[in-house]
Amino acid sequence: DAGCRSRQWNYWMMSQRGGTLSYQTFSAGFSVALFLLAHLLCDRRGWTLGLLRTLGTNALAGYLLHLVVADAVQRFTPPDAPAWYMWSACGLYLLVAYLLLRGLERAGIFIRL
Repeated sequence: DAGCRSRQWNYWMMSQRGGTLSYQTFSAGFSVALFLLAHLLCDRRGWTLGLLRTLGTNALAGYLLHLVVADAVQRFTPPDAPAWYMWSACGLYLLVAYLLLRGLERAGIFIRL
């Protein structure tokens, strides 16, 4: 649509690509609000989620393992795969990465700096 391409530039535009001040201010505030919500739920109320605990306790191992797992799963996923195949590959990737990290957690192996 020609109207969107010729829109007049102003200071209130929200553009990630343009890096506008309004976008940066909004995204920083939104991030702080989400962090506050997580702090209230997890630190103050004691709410936990096993998946996030497993990913967070061995984050460095997860970072290293996800590269290997992603490469292995990507070899079996063609670039023109249909959506269901892509989502299945994504689920397989997350499942394998989680199971490897959970195995390390159960064995008491933690990689830390």
